[in-house]
Amino acid sequence: WVNLTSLSTPRQEHATVAVDNNTIAVVGGVERIGNDSVQLNVLTTNLIEPYGILSNTWRTAAPLPIAVNHPNAAATNGHIYLLGGLVNAQEPPISEADWIATGNSYDYDPTADSWTSLPSLPSMPNGTERGSAVVGVRGEMIYVAGGMTVLNFNGQDAVTSVIAFNTTSVKWQRVPLVAANLPEGRQHAAGGVVGDTLYVVSGRWFQRTNVRDEVFELDLRNQTAGWKTSLGRMPTARDGIAGGVVGSRFSLLAASVIQILRTAFSLKLKHMI
Repeated sequence: WVNLTSLSTPRQEHATVAVDNNTIAVVGGVERIGNDSVQLNVLTTNLIEPYGILSNTWRTAAPLPIAVNHPNAAATNGHIYLLGGLVNAQEPPISEADWIATGNSYDYDPTADSWTSLPSLPSMPNGTERGSAVVGVRGEMIYVAGGMTVLNFNGQDAVTSVIAFNTTSVKWQRVPLVAANLPEGRQHAAGGVVGDTLYVVSGRWFQRTNVRDEVFELDLRNQTAGWKTSLGRMPTARDGIAGGVVGSRFSLLAASVIQILRTAFSLKLKHMI
């Protein structure tokens, strides 16, 4: 491992997206208020900070239109899309995490350094507004799977619904009914599109302690076949995890352990190491 330039402030519950081959961006999240030994509060932020890989430098971009944590974010065609997330349940926020879902959605153009409002997540059954979802991109489509609608110290839920956003028509689309719900609700999971398959990896099913090791997959070329539970499972159940697609692999980083999902030419999950 090599130490790189640090973020301007420590961040968690954010999203990270690859904008192009030289730029990644950290979107939203919460900042910790307090010192090393005492946490006084967590502050939801509207910060977006792109990182230049070649220059090893961070910069601050135009702020998000809303402060959001657990954002559902994706990058495609050089733009960053924010498709809902969690926001403060009350203002001013209390000293503990108390967050609810918002459907507010936006498109960021790095060239203009500006945000454009998009159609909000529509009001649909099974908790369409959510944060902490798995987001995957295939062509002009962005898929949003699972997530949560509320997070506080009394509890948290896990959404099953799946919806898609068309970046060309700038409209939300339903997926086929058999693909419209995960086999089980998931939040704080990882995932993405490898080839033509959308994966949802590990994560939580309600509450913080219900951590799962299953891997769900959906063939985006044949969505009417519905979701399947892969034969390959996580060696250790994980939640609050980070992962990304690199070529034909999905790499997962959690708790100082790197685990890689290797895909065969059929793009079906075969095994994990």
